[in-house]
Amino acid sequence: QDALLVEWKVNEGDHVDGGQIVLVIETAKTQWEVEATALGFVHILVPADERANVARVVGLIVETKEELAKVQAEPAQEIYTR
Repeated sequence: QDALLVEWKVNEGDHVDGGQIVLVIETAKTQWEVEATALGFVHILVPADERANVARVVGLIVETKEELAKVQAEPAQEIYTR
C-alpha cells in the first residue's frame, strides 16, 4: 500500500519539537497529520505531491546542525521501517 505526501508543514532544515505536526499524508481511506517523534532538525527525503510505500521513511529528524549537514550531503536512498 502507498500514501500520498500531501503537504510538509515544515521546510528542510527547520527545527521541530516532539509532537509538532510536520507532514500531512493521505491513503485511499483517510488523511492524517504526522507528528515529529523527537526534537531536532528536519531532513526531507520524499517531497510533497509524491507517493511512497507506507513503510518508507520519508524524512529524518537529527539532533544537530552538523548531523543535518552530513545527511544532506549523502546521496538519497530509500529507507524502510519494519
